[in-house]
Amino acid sequence: MKSLRKENLNLRLFMSLLLTPLFLCLSLTVSHSQEKRELKAAVVEHKINDPKSAIKIISSKFSKQYSKQHEISKMETYRAVKANGKFIDLKAGKGFFLTRKFDPKSKQGRDFTFFNIDQYSSQSYTSDGHEILEPENIHAKYPLGYNNYMMQDIGFVIRHLIYFSPLNNQYYKHFDYSFSKESGVIHFKSIESKIPKQCKLRCEGDLFYDLETMAVKRMIFTTFDSFLSVQNPQKVNFAHSNYAITDFGYGNSPYLKSIFYVRKWDREAAEKVRILFSPTRRNPQKNNLEEYYFANFEAPVFYMNNNMQVLDHRTYQRRQDVDTVFNRLSMYFMRHELSPYTPALWNKISSSK
Repeated sequence: MKSLRKENLNLRLFMSLLLTPLFLCLSLTVSHSQEKRELKAAVVEHKINDPKSAIKIISSKFSKQYSKQHEISKMETYRAVKANGKFIDLKAGKGFFLTRKFDPKSKQGRDFTFFNIDQYSSQSYTSDGHEILEPENIHAKYPLGYNNYMMQDIGFVIRHLIYFSPLNNQYYKHFDYSFSKESGVIHFKSIESKIPKQCKLRCEGDLFYDLETMAVKRMIFTTFDSFLSVQNPQKVNFAHSNYAITDFGYGNSPYLKSIFYVRKWDREAAEKVRILFSPTRRNPQKNNLEEYYFANFEAPVFYMNNNMQVLDHRTYQRRQDVDTVFNRLSMYFMRHELSPYTPALWNKISSSK
């Protein structure tokens, strides 16, 4: 936006130099300099009457600044499962979080990978004698089929949020916007007629941003349904309610600081719907299934080059010790939560909450 304004001012000044006497040219130069300062001040104060224009600036900044490298940061993740009003299962882990090169034009988005160094899991048990806790996953016709992998689930949510929400300058046009009564807050809602071909998310919520920098600080989703993954038409469609809170930080580039995600299986599917993933237990409506996810991320300190070698963000030097860690963690069984649980190491986690 700034570069466009600068080009327009320069063009007008150039035409004035061609068509006016010297004294008028000097006058116009002063006038344009003053106008330029006023425009700059307007950007700082953000006297923007149209919320969509504000979102355009926010999404443009985010899409340009979000990392185009394979970013690596430390992470802690938690998930609790509730059924029939009682918490029945807890999973948690700590390790590294790996993002892929961000491409705003991607039609599918790029995966975010969780590498667990240490994990913890409660001893799962049944509630009131109902057999609702089973092995990690069962591929069967809904409502019996389910998937109990924590990292895969929350990774899908993050991918859809980064790529197909109003943060992406390729997709922000598919939402309606309005200013909230609170300063620095814009309400957004997906345009129903653009789902699913243009808009990949049916969602609604509020975006919080910095009035001076136009940088996103937080997004709250009161609804969050993906139209990217299509449920097998031979099976009954899944239906659920979603709620999410995401906070963003800024280091070398914008990064996801934390995400709190809640999914409740509290409604029947009245129409064909798309899903992010399957429930964590069978018969989710029958058992009043609720799932709570929380992930906390530190600012990225490492990244991978094109040869997938790990470098330090501060020194730009290769870190072979971290290379070794990632070579071990990249094994399939480590990525999918099948590494052994170590309660002794878990007790050393600084943020036990």
